[in-house]
Amino acid sequence: GDRLLLVHQDDLRHNPEAVYGRITSFLGARPFPTGTRFTRENTVRGERSGLCRDPKLVAALQARLEPEYAAIEAVTLARGESPPEALRLRRTRCDRLDEAIGKTPEFV
Repeated sequence: GDRLLLVHQDDLRHNPEAVYGRITSFLGARPFPTGTRFTRENTVRGERSGLCRDPKLVAALQARLEPEYAAIEAVTLARGESPPEALRLRRTRCDRLDEAIGKTPEFV
């Protein structure tokens, strides 16, 4: 309904200004001042658990989470929005090796 705003992490990572603008608009709050810098906080780069080294485990986890992926995609489509590519392709952090090894720049 109108009380739900879905935000995908890729949208936040790639265009934080627009996402935070959508959030403030959705909440009826004032927009952030021009020039506000959105930075990533509390992030840990690199390998965290060893999960990505086990493709069978990653595939099993993706299969287990498929109903959730499908539900989020359906809600996104029902709201007239296009699901993010990462969601459509069921990409995980394991697919973003550049970030996993710490080469993705912080938000500006």
